[in-house]
Amino acid sequence: MSFGPDPSGETSQTSISLSAFAAGSAAAAEADATGSLLELGTAATPAVAPQHVRRSLVRLVSLLSVFAALLLLILARNAVIRVWPTTAVVYSALGLYTEASRFDLKVTPTRTGEDFIVATEITNITDAARPVPRLRVALLDGSRNELDVKIIDPDVNQLAPGAITRVRTVFEHPSITASDVEVTFATE
Repeated sequence: MSFGPDPSGETSQTSISLSAFAAGSAAAAEADATGSLLELGTAATPAVAPQHVRRSLVRLVSLLSVFAALLLLILARNAVIRVWPTTAVVYSALGLYTEASRFDLKVTPTRTGEDFIVATEITNITDAARPVPRLRVALLDGSRNELDVKIIDPDVNQLAPGAITRVRTVFEHPSITASDVEVTFATE
């Protein structure tokens, strides 16, 4: 395309180019006036998405990211509980079953002379036989700091529905500040 006079003296190419340019400009002005979402742009100004389309895309991507994060937290809940054991309460409040929610733990700590004894009763509360995971028994002080930890293998590998097994853990000569215990399922 040429916009100036042709050295050969012909002006028909120039008039066609100018009329095509004018038609393109008129079409662009008409698209702006109608508020069309599809803007093709011109050679001088490339197509640019309107501001509200960009905002909508950002909202959609944000919503999909939140949905993906929630889905991951639900599908990987057992791994999340292994890293942050206190989240088990949230999952059980939402009615989502986890490895730990298949068992009921009853813990009875006792201090006898120089030893601290932890008696744990594990009950399978499901309708199917389940393998029994190892226990993590932590001895705590008054500020809930861990003083000592033991990983205990239960006497049985699997519990039938409603079955109970008992585990006894002895901490010999614990710190005099030991006042409580925490029993959870081991993650190791």
